Amino acid sequence: MIEVLDFYRSRTLLFVDGDLVHVEVPDDADLSLHRQWILVQPCSEWTTGGVVHPSGSLLVIELDDFLGGARDFRVLFTPDAHTALESWDWTRRYLVLTLLSDVSSRLVAVDPATGWQRFDLEGGPALSTAHVIDTDPDESDEYCRR
Repeated sequence: MIEVLDFYRSRTLLFVDGDLVHVEVPDDADLSLHRQWILVQPCSEWTTGGVVHPSGSLLVIELDDFLGGARDFRVLFTPDAHTALESWDWTRRYLVLTLLSDVSSRLVAVDPATGWQRFDLEGGPALSTAHVIDTDPDESDEYCRR
């Protein structure tokens, strides 16, 4: 459930074991859940678990660990003076990042099964983005039914 606070801020609430639980991330962060993962992109600098994450970073942690109090996020992307994260989408196996490097797009796949190893997706058209659409109606996931 999403509680909209204003145009730029919202809170995510999950039903866990019959209780409504607030997902404790900054109100201005972009948050997404996929299978057992929670991804957070803070829109302002965020200190969590003793680590300062700059605005525009992309962080991941297992949802059960996060709900249990862990805050040891893995950093999947950190922006720099030339590169920003435009978007991310999941396939069955990979997380696909669309990066803007000096205003030119680049697609990068990240594999959670290999410890979040990254590799460039070659051959995509210049100045493009990727969006993944689920086309398998039989695909189910225990975390989607929580």
